Amino acid sequence: MGVKEKIFIIFLILFIMFGFSALAADVELPNVPPNAGKDDAPGWLIDQMDKGGPVMYPIFLTSVLGLAIVLEKGIKLRMKRIFPPTFVSQLDTLLKKKDIAKVIALCESKKTPLARIIRMGLLKHKKGIDAVEKAIESAAALELANMGDRLRMLSTLSNLAPLLGFLGTVTGMIKAFNVIAAAGSGRPDLIGGGISEALITTAAGLFVGIPLTLAYFYFVGKLDNIAVELEEISLRLLDELGD
Repeated sequence: MGVKEKIFIIFLILFIMFGFSALAADVELPNVPPNAGKDDAPGWLIDQMDKGGPVMYPIFLTSVLGLAIVLEKGIKLRMKRIFPPTFVSQLDTLLKKKDIAKVIALCESKKTPLARIIRMGLLKHKKGIDAVEKAIESAAALELANMGDRLRMLSTLSNLAPLLGFLGTVTGMIKAFNVIAAAGSGRPDLIGGGISEALITTAAGLFVGIPLTLAYFYFVGKLDNIAVELEEISLRLLDELGD
């Protein structure tokens, strides 16, 4: 995984952890011991999950799935993995010699997207440049689709997290108003639970949704850069074959 990917993924993890830890921050009240009413065993995350109500569980699951996809894409979309410098250098050397058989053998020995694309194109070299170009385009489209899988899921999760947070807002406010209807507005201690649930779930949804949205657009941009690089290498290949 490249340095940029590592920094970006660490940023996302820290952002989400900061969000949940901010939700768990204690408010020190006068004349109330800091740990009053708390058990020693449950951690802050479990405590906030309880305070946020049942909607917090799908939000937490969304964050786990989102981070898993981010890690997988960070590894899968490494430029060195798709365009190994040694392989690209060997490819250019053999293409200049117009040794098609060795180029195909080289591509068959490498398990990279670029190698598979070049191989599919060169297998059609006897049918002319147009056939090679079409084969490369088809193979490149297939490889880009494979590299971009789960990005739609990442986009869905980034939109789902805030929506779940807003759902928690609604359920929390319903709970608060039910308490008002049953006990009146003179019991702020009872009303506070519903309002707290509403605010916690809203904040949790945003703290998960924002970094996942950033991750989605980051990987979409990276996929576009990969597509441009693939096109440049393919054009070099076609130029060599056309000479």
